[in-house]
Amino acid sequence: MFDKWIKRSKEPKPKLQPSTSKIEKASGAEAASTNITAVPIGKSSPVTINFQRIKACPMCNTEYLNNNLVVCPKDRTMLLTPEIPNDWFDWREAAQSCPQCSALYYHFLSPTCPRDGEKLVPLGENPFDPPVLEGRFKLIGFVEKGDIFEEYEALDLGTDISVRLKIMGRHLGCDSRTVTNFFRYSRPAVGLRHDNIITAITINSTEEGLPYLITDNIPSRTLYQEFQKEKVFSPVYTRLVFTDFLKGIQHAHDSGIVHGAITMHHLFLEGDSDQPKGYVSNFGIAERLFRELDWTVASTDTHTANVYGDPTGMCPEFCKGKRPTPASDIYQLGCCLYQCLSGQVPFDRETLPMILIAHMTDPPDDIRKKNPQISAGLAAIVNRCLSKEPSDRFPSALALSQALASEVAG
Repeated sequence: MFDKWIKRSKEPKPKLQPSTSKIEKASGAEAASTNITAVPIGKSSPVTINFQRIKACPMCNTEYLNNNLVVCPKDRTMLLTPEIPNDWFDWREAAQSCPQCSALYYHFLSPTCPRDGEKLVPLGENPFDPPVLEGRFKLIGFVEKGDIFEEYEALDLGTDISVRLKIMGRHLGCDSRTVTNFFRYSRPAVGLRHDNIITAITINSTEEGLPYLITDNIPSRTLYQEFQKEKVFSPVYTRLVFTDFLKGIQHAHDSGIVHGAITMHHLFLEGDSDQPKGYVSNFGIAERLFRELDWTVASTDTHTANVYGDPTGMCPEFCKGKRPTPASDIYQLGCCLYQCLSGQVPFDRETLPMILIAHMTDPPDDIRKKNPQISAGLAAIVNRCLSKEPSDRFPSALALSQALASEVAG
């Protein structure tokens, strides 16, 4: 049943059209009705709901409650009867109810109930309870689908606060090694709290065995979404938002947690562009398949399948199969800084292998040629983040933040 709820919650919902119809009922004629029987999610016995059936003329848009009519008395057009699917998720958005007599109508264009003239209202809440995970998190609806997770809004019944549910896609969740590594690398970050971190509240598996992660549901947008609109950020705006990101990263490092996959898709902004607040999310969540990772294997297992993350922000040490460190996060933040300030990635190459080789061997493209307004000092900060040797980078996120604050005023 959980699978069915997930599938249906992602389907487009039909919309009710504004009413332009007339309702006519022949003398002595009774409305036909239809019973819908279905098993609610989480229940063992079926529930029956009665719908009032209507017939409509597609020519004059008149609806009839006379079950004996076959053609429209006005223009002799064949009357049509909307088919009511035997599934809650197919008709819930197109159903209306009468608050007076409790009659239910499906795709009914009239604004009032023909029985008592009461104004019809949308059916509203799902009478079939959606899944509740861990007896606490009630699913509300589908939000979006990413490379790794399908995301849903949920309600924490314990606190009455909205949260975000991230369920791993089946292309990953069906692989045992992927699931094992997901829990291994993601669980340490659960409960990590800071003003600039989107907290992972819990991590678990559904009844079907799909891993999921529940996080704070902060009304925010990704840094990448903002970048798509602005194309290039000013040094002042960049310093402002990265100060928040670096606070969150520093707190994670102080807690012994390394992000390992920092991209503009994992950095979030809340608020308007004048006073944004930055958040870091998805600690321990790699962009590539978890089953390609296993740092417990002998050092001979260092082929390129071990690298992970966004190739445009790939650390040189990842390309060599090494484990993420705080210095890796500094490098990836440097890639984000470079792109925010110049509008382009630091290693713009034609193919993926060429990009990976460039991360390992080439200096970054001169950022001041891409944006002459960048100061030499700010360019030096970005270049230090992108040093090939981890020891040559900033020693901490705090040190990077201080360097940005010293170089960029405002």
